[in-house]
Amino acid sequence: MTNLTLPEWYTSAIEGEREAVPHPSRRRAVWVRRALARLGKALARELTASPCAGSWLGRIEARVKVAAVLLLIIASTFLHSLGALAAMFGAILALALSVRMPARSLARVWLGVPVFSLAIILPAATNLVTPGSSWCTVWSFGHAIRIWQWTLPESVTVTSAGIVVAGRFLLRSIDCVTLSYLLIATTDHAVLLNALRRLGMPRVFGMALTMAHRYVALILRLAEEIHLAKISRTMSAGSVRSEQRWAAAGIGILFRRTHRLACEVQNAMISRGYDGNLQVGFRAAICVRDMICLAGAIALAGVLIAMDWLWMR
Repeated sequence: MTNLTLPEWYTSAIEGEREAVPHPSRRRAVWVRRALARLGKALARELTASPCAGSWLGRIEARVKVAAVLLLIIASTFLHSLGALAAMFGAILALALSVRMPARSLARVWLGVPVFSLAIILPAATNLVTPGSSWCTVWSFGHAIRIWQWTLPESVTVTSAGIVVAGRFLLRSIDCVTLSYLLIATTDHAVLLNALRRLGMPRVFGMALTMAHRYVALILRLAEEIHLAKISRTMSAGSVRSEQRWAAAGIGILFRRTHRLACEVQNAMISRGYDGNLQVGFRAAICVRDMICLAGAIALAGVLIAMDWLWMR
């Protein structure tokens, strides 16, 4: 049997390309590709699955859950004490544990909300926005700085009142986002859109949300197919400019395929007699269990507002 070897031009081309791109750059490129692929899969999974739709909370009528969540979100805007907001968070956490919410899903929600909220509210925690007793010094100028009609203090400090303001905003954000995620995780997407439509949502918004939910996951899969087609035909990473050209070409291909898909869907809807109205295929009735759930949400909101009023006196 003869020994088969690769031609010289093949190995020299690969070695030359390896020399053109440093090893750390290739490693970073691989990490970015894997991160983007995982992000696309995670988004598609979140859009196509409701992990707790079969729980006891998932059997509650969707309109009742929407009304209860809106009631609790509105109630959270009236809460000013950190204790009342923390008590609401405890009640929401108990609900999430009762429906066996995956801990990884809650961790993603609680990891993203604090970072985004702190980035917004961080200036309000300083004496530039909220005056009060100094808690710690962030930056010292040494002397007061005057800018037009404003005079900046000699040092930027975090105040105790600012910490309360930041904590209130952070807890309120976590409560509202966790409530919204609990609603989505315990309700099938089609049922939720149906409930919103029956509660009076404009049909244009309902149709836009329905189409977006149905085809965003499909577009993510198209992007993943383009990405896999590229890396399956690539022997090694190219230069930054070549990767940028490929990314631009991939965006153009994805836009063309998306436009073609939109035209095909529009023609299919017109041929089937679509008149601009969202067709509701199922109408669930509200039972006693649903009314008990709504009464519990009203009672929880009332108790929290009363607790907040007592603590703020």
